[in-house]
Amino acid sequence: MKRILFIFSLFLTMTGSVCTLSAQLQLDWDLVIENVNGSFIGMRLDVENNTDQEWTYTFNSAPATFYSIDGQIHTGMLLPITLPYSLGAGESDSFEMHYYGYLTPGEHLVQAHLNIAIEDDYLSVGEPEIVVVEEVLPIPSGDGSEPARVPIDFYWRNSLYQCIYTPADYGYQPGTLIGFSIYNQFDDYPYNNFIAQQIQMHMGNTTLSDLSEGWSPINDILPQFDGLMDFPAGNNEIHFELMFPINLSGYNNVRMMMFRPIHSAYQYTSDPFLADECPPTMALQYYSDAIIIDPNNPPELMESHFCERKPLTTFYIIPNGDPVSVEEEIVPSPIVGIHAQPNPFSGGCELKLTKPLQSLGTLKVYDIKGRMIRKLEPSCSDTYFWDGKDYRGKDCPTGLYIYKADIGAGGIAGRMIKL
Repeated sequence: MKRILFIFSLFLTMTGSVCTLSAQLQLDWDLVIENVNGSFIGMRLDVENNTDQEWTYTFNSAPATFYSIDGQIHTGMLLPITLPYSLGAGESDSFEMHYYGYLTPGEHLVQAHLNIAIEDDYLSVGEPEIVVVEEVLPIPSGDGSEPARVPIDFYWRNSLYQCIYTPADYGYQPGTLIGFSIYNQFDDYPYNNFIAQQIQMHMGNTTLSDLSEGWSPINDILPQFDGLMDFPAGNNEIHFELMFPINLSGYNNVRMMMFRPIHSAYQYTSDPFLADECPPTMALQYYSDAIIIDPNNPPELMESHFCERKPLTTFYIIPNGDPVSVEEEIVPSPIVGIHAQPNPFSGGCELKLTKPLQSLGTLKVYDIKGRMIRKLEPSCSDTYFWDGKDYRGKDCPTGLYIYKADIGAGGIAGRMIKL
């Protein structure tokens, strides 16, 4: 814990006149690291006023506190704080802060700051903390011996692909999936150089064992990527970082969807991605030059959609134990889903579990940029409710929001739309 001496001029408006009060206050700050993995740091900044005077300060802008990692400032947080901020004599407070993004294995220095500019820096508070990120395991799903135009078919102007990854694909490894790679094998010609392609990718745990019933809607798996991706000519590893890491139990299936919106460019040859053979019901593919595909309203299943190929995939996993032994009988924890209703919504949204549980944790709501805006506690053994407001009680804007909770087999997650 580090004591910081503050000398501020506090401006108070009293009965129409403005007076200046010089205060010399000692506040105790303590940065607490709660959770660390290769794509997340959960931290808490505690503050205590051990004086006999109230401390009040008007910050120029929110948030009032933020953090740096290895000297790089991160300010994109929403915090439950009102401005101006006051802390009474003998009172204490806490600020939760979260970092989402890939972290290289090894040590990283984390420092808390107040949003008070000091020359070219910000006022540091609390002792800096060193966090250690564990090694990430790369686990390939196959050998890529059956090249195919999956998960993106550049031979056509737009394409849609879904597949189910089984525990065997990721080596029965429990842990946190933070990213994955696929591998293109395009002929080295200029017209096979696809740069800045618009790609949408969804990925998350699923209770489905296969896709024999047809295309599964994407509103119950997490949007992990929506942006521009390069697919250069030649042999390349195409890597995706997950916006929302996926908890793997070692026995749960994972569903992936990849979509390329209609585009003017397409390949003149059938250049493939590295892929492996799979049962027909484990992968679906649809493509067209004329029909605009809508991933939210996938086509009715046809026999031609079964493609029998999954892309060679390398899963990047932060392990939390040894791989599950396939020779032992596996007793899975309850598979729990969640249903958001109504969805879309305007006034509020009820999040109801498919199976009641005796013990429920906190459910977190994120915006589409991955920023946590609200924590929800259960209202009973199977239900949460979100009123569409953030920490500060302000209405959130119209748009897509993500809910996520680490309960059940591998956690639950999904999407809801606020109108």
